[in-house]
Parts: sequence; structure tokens; C-alpha cells
Amino acid sequence: MRRIALLALVVTIIGTTGSARAQTPVGEGWGRIYSASQSSFTDIAMFDETTGLAAAAAGILRTDDGGRSWTEPQPIDAEVYGTIGIADDRHAWVVGLSGQIWHTSDQGMSWQRQQSGTAINLHSFSAVNASEAWAAGMGRGVNDIMSSADYESTLLHTVDAGQTWTTIPDLFGYNQFRSISFVGEQGWLVVSRCRPPSAGTLDCSPPPRRYETPHALLKTEDGGVTWRVLRQEPGFVPERTWWRDARHGVASHDITAVFGSADALFLTDDGGLTWTPAEGHLEGTIVHLVFAADGSIWATANCAPWCGTSLGHSQDQGATWEAFEAPPRGTSYGGSLALTAQAALVTNGNQGIARFDLASNSWSATSSATAPAITSIVFGSRDRGYASAGRYFAVSDDGGATWTERGAPPIAGFVSADGDKVVALTGGGLTLLTAMESDDAGLTWRAVELDEPLGKYVGAPGAVVARDGREWMIRGVGVYWPGSRTILYRRDVGPPPVATGAAPPTPLAGQEDEGDSRVPLVISVLAGLAVAAALFAATWALRRRRRS
Repeated sequence: MRRIALLALVVTIIGTTGSARAQTPVGEGWGRIYSASQSSFTDIAMFDETTGLAAAAAGILRTDDGGRSWTEPQPIDAEVYGTIGIADDRHAWVVGLSGQIWHTSDQGMSWQRQQSGTAINLHSFSAVNASEAWAAGMGRGVNDIMSSADYESTLLHTVDAGQTWTTIPDLFGYNQFRSISFVGEQGWLVVSRCRPPSAGTLDCSPPPRRYETPHALLKTEDGGVTWRVLRQEPGFVPERTWWRDARHGVASHDITAVFGSADALFLTDDGGLTWTPAEGHLEGTIVHLVFAADGSIWATANCAPWCGTSLGHSQDQGATWEAFEAPPRGTSYGGSLALTAQAALVTNGNQGIARFDLASNSWSATSSATAPAITSIVFGSRDRGYASAGRYFAVSDDGGATWTERGAPPIAGFVSADGDKVVALTGGGLTLLTAMESDDAGLTWRAVELDEPLGKYVGAPGAVVARDGREWMIRGVGVYWPGSRTILYRRDVGPPPVATGAAPPTPLAGQEDEGDSRVPLVISVLAGLAVAAALFAATWALRRRRRS
């Protein structure tokens, strides 16, 4: 019994001491309060009629209402520029920048990063099933994504759901892997051949003859164990293929190898053995193509920078096309396409995802780009904050936890803020910086002259902004075009200012300072001693009864 009493005392003291240590004093560490991605969307795909995924330059979004609204269940703090591969009704991969491979087994509610073993950008992906998949890519880093040059390449294969990825060596001397597609055991691989590096660059220029180019189409019929080179039709320079089944497919041209024919499509009905050009075409370069359940073809084309992204529909295997106007506020870098029974979903550059209603032939915006990716901040009080959000100006009234976009002016940087008064710099780039001042939290602005020279920014990524006992810091991922993610951290370094004549604020639960935390500790220890004394007294009384 004495051991029980001693154990009770020790447990009580250890428990209360641990509780006291677990109470984080105000100002001890940073807490993540805001994360948003507002970036160029690079791919979109659907598990079924309602649930789908969208990959962006800095994140992966999910919809469960057919694309009308989008959320980000698990923020991914990395530049992704992803390509999506749906394996079945629950499993999918997203591959992207610098060899990134992300995998989900719960329809995108959570993501796990897999080790690819490469730093090469992955831009083409095909999932055979939940266990087997292929990935292909070229180049390294963001600059290689936007360039039309040819770079070192890789081809990866997994048969264990991505636990291990195997690098496939060159095939028939072709050392660039441009596009990969599988339907069961049959697969098609668009390849090209580059001469050895010279002066640090790969030479992938076409040979002198008109129709002989470094591109070729390989095919496998045994799941990639063996490959063969398909005969190449004159003028057919494949860049990417899409397949309705193992026999019927569509191929697009390489935009760098055949000038003037970039908008053409080639069709096959024998698994790629022969190809014939489609009679019709869309204006621009084909970006994405989807086969509908009724046998028709939907496609997006891009003619940047003149007409942005357009949507087309063909009901006769590409012979004729019905073209629809570009999505509202479209940019020149969208075009990935997914299809449901009710709508076509199109990535709309850095404006998010546009939804085209098939019944009314009309576009509508979705909630995919509503949260501003802020790039600089300043605070006029403990709760009132101001931020630059690309072309917009944003305001927070809760210490930076949420932000609301307002209109012009686009903010290049902030100078100062005090309450509802904020001084900011606008312009930059091809225009001169101008100082603007607002006395009503950014509702109206006027030009002002500053005593200090222009160019003194505050609240840029990485810098600490302090106000009224709080500090804020932005960590940006890809904060420059074409995509960005904002992660905003905050910590309290002191109590909020107390107005004259007002009572000191009452600490919130779990937010007592270090001095306050000693009081419950002392009380808990005394309570433990009292319990131990009571147990000891009961033990002593029991022994005396036994002796008598």
C-alpha cells in the first residue's frame, strides 16, 4: 500500500510537471495560419462524375461536386507543375518538377511523396493499374518547362505502386522520352534521338531531309518487356498520343519539328500501325484530347499569345470541329481537359479552372482560384493587415488568417501602415514606381510624395513584420510567374496593447505566460501530496486494526 501511495505521488508530480511544460508560453514559436495556391493549373482528371483532381504549379486540388468547387485537403509546399495519372476509383499519381512523384490511395484526400531517383522534370504519365505505372520527362527546373528546347530525359516504371521506380535505358538509340500511353498490356512511347552533348547542350535538330525527324513512335504488346519501332508515315511527326482503346487513337504533331502543321491530328484504327491525317483542325496547337462516352472527341487548343485556349468538339473523328469561345479571362497557358456527363473542365492558366456546361454551351468560373497567394504584407494593427496579391490588393481583419481581395491598384510593395492608413508602391516592370496612400483601408487611393526614395519595400517573403506584440513572416513557394504558393506564419511576442483605462486582457485557455503556469503546478503538487497523505493514513489505520 505504501508503494501505491508513493506511486500516486510520483505520477501526480510527473503528470502536472509535464502539463506545465506542455503549455507553450506566448511568443515561443511560429504557427502556420494561412496557406494558399494561386498558380497556373497544369492538369486535370476525374475519378468519376463528381470526384476529380487538378494539379497546379504549387499544389493539388480536389473536387467532389463535378468541378464546381475545389479544395486542397493537404497543402503540398512545393512547386509541382504536375501531370495526373488516374489508376482506378481511388488511386492516382501526380508527377512533376524535378522528379517529384506524389501518390494517393484515397482520391486525393492525402498524398505521400515517392522517391523517383531522378531530378528530371516528369511531364507524361500513364497508370496501367493501381500497382503498375510509367512516367516520362525531360529537362530540369522551371525554366526547362517553358522552353521549347530539348533536354536530357528519363523513363520510369513501377510494379509495386511506386514503392520503387526503375529507370529504363535508351531504346533503339532513342534517348528522349516525350510521351507515354498504355491500354492494358499495349503501350505507345513517343521518342526522339539527340546527338551527344556539345558545349553542354544536346543537339536534337532534325536531319536535312524534309520528312526525316528525330521523333519516332515505339509500341509494346507485352507490358513494356519488349518494344518495336512503328513505321513512320511521311509528314507524321508524333508528339503525344491519346487512346480510346487498344486500336483507336489520336496523335498530335510536334510543334517544333513541323512548322505550319502544329494544329493537325493523325488518326489510327489499327493500334498505331498506320496513321491518316484528320480532315479538320482546331486553331492552334492541340493541348489535350478526351474521348467521350458517345464516341465523339473533345479537345483543347492553344494559340498563345493571340487567342488563348479554345475548346472544340468533333462527332466525326476529327473531320469537322465545332469550336467554342475561350473561357472568360483565359490566359495563354491553359488547356488541360477533363470531361463529365454534364461539363467540360478546362484549366484556365493562372485564372483557375473554367467549367463549360454541355447543355447550355456556356462557361462559368469555379472556386479553384479564390484564395489570394499574397507576396508581401504589412500590418496597421494587431489584426488589420494589407497584402499584395498579384494584380490585386488584399485585406485581413483577423491577423492574417483570412484575406479578402479588393481591386486596384496592383501593389509592388508596401512602405508603411497604421490602422486604416496604408502607404504602398504601385507600378514596376515597364512603368515607374508610384507611391499611393489610403486612409480608408484601401477603398480609395491618392498619389503622394515620399521623403525617402522609392524602392524601400517591407513585408517581402522571408522578412519579419512586427506590430502590436505580433510578428508575421511569409514563406513563398514559386512566388513568381507562372505560379505561387503563400505560407504565412505568425507568432505572438507580447500582449496586445491595452487602451488607457481598460483592464488587462484575460489570457486565453492554454495561453498563460510562464509565471501563471506555476500556480496550477503548485496547486497540483499540493493536491498530490494530500492524496498521498490520505493513502498513508488509511494504510496506517488498517495496520493498527489488524494488530488489535
